[in-house]
Amino acid sequence: MNIGIYNSATALSSLEKWQEVTSQNISAGNVPGYKGNQMSFESIQAGYLGINSAGRTVETPTTMAISSNQFNFGDGQINQSGAKTHMAIDGEGFFKIQGQGFEYYTRDGEFHINGDDELVTKGGDIVLGLGGPIKVNPQLGEITISQTGEVFQGSVPTGKLAIVDTTEKAALIRMTGGFRLGSDSDVTMREIEDPRVVQGSLEESNVNTLKEMVNLISISRAFEVNHKVIQSLDDIQGKTIEVLGNTN
Repeated sequence: MNIGIYNSATALSSLEKWQEVTSQNISAGNVPGYKGNQMSFESIQAGYLGINSAGRTVETPTTMAISSNQFNFGDGQINQSGAKTHMAIDGEGFFKIQGQGFEYYTRDGEFHINGDDELVTKGGDIVLGLGGPIKVNPQLGEITISQTGEVFQGSVPTGKLAIVDTTEKAALIRMTGGFRLGSDSDVTMREIEDPRVVQGSLEESNVNTLKEMVNLISISRAFEVNHKVIQSLDDIQGKTIEVLGNTN
């Protein structure tokens, strides 16, 4: 097999993955608390191709491009929304949520009160406090949230938000609305002792949409270049076979 074709084919595969990640970042760029994906690339040795030359085999090293995807857990900008049930975390930590068959973790604090007087996500999942779901009493008025996550109605405490984090974020799995741990994971989430909760605000996505659009252009150009390389090498190989065939 032509080494150049092989290298360009693996590059195309990596570019395809990068395009998928970039498209996902752009589509979720306006979701509060969304943490973007970022790609990294490296070239690794993929073995040797044996070439028969002058009665002996010459082993030529081959490489291939591989890509990996990580989550970018950097903070997004915090902006005021004015809604009393909207919250953002300034610094480390995640809100702890119950829903979709999992206990999961999110930075999207676009919460509201459901018909059962529970604090829930915009998808209807339960926002958890240290003692379970956060419930409110409509007769006690609007809720207020302290910087450390205590929930009050007037001077009456109604619970405290569970703000958790882990140092092993690579173990987190993305899901709708946030992240979860795998069923067989031995990673544990720890409670943040002194969180910084901002009421009436939302954290923006940390995705730079303009940068992602530029990435799409770069991906398109790189894809086109590698595709042309494959076509050119294939043409050369075809002509070589044709010439050698005519010499017999």
